Parts: sequence; C-alpha cells; structure tokens
Amino acid sequence: MNTTNRMFGKKDDETVVSVNRVSCDGGLMGHPKIFLSIDEHEITTCPYCSHKFLKQNKTTKIK
Repeated sequence: MNTTNRMFGKKDDETVVSVNRVSCDGGLMGHPKIFLSIDEHEITTCPYCSHKFLKQNKTTKIK
C-alpha cells in the first residue's frame, strides 16, 4: 500500500498543530506528561507513545 500520498493528521496518533510547543500525556494509555517543541516542516514524535505532531501555518502544505 502506498502511504506517501495520504493526508497527515487523519490517523488517531497524528495531530496537526499551529503552536511551537505541545504537551503529551499518552491519552488513554497514559504516560508522564511531557512538553515537546514543534519544528516547522518536521514531524515531532513523542518518545513515550510515538504520537506524531506537525506544525502547520498559512504557508505549510501538508501532504
């Protein structure tokens, strides 16, 4: 299956954000609450639960 063309943020473990810093507590599975710095144009992954965050602004295109 070719997954390179799917939209980021459509899965439960992916979140599109518009801020530079987010917190992650693992949701239902739970882990210590941590804060992650989000870089533009790069996917940031939580080291505990592997949840993925991507920063989007007006000029960022998500593929």
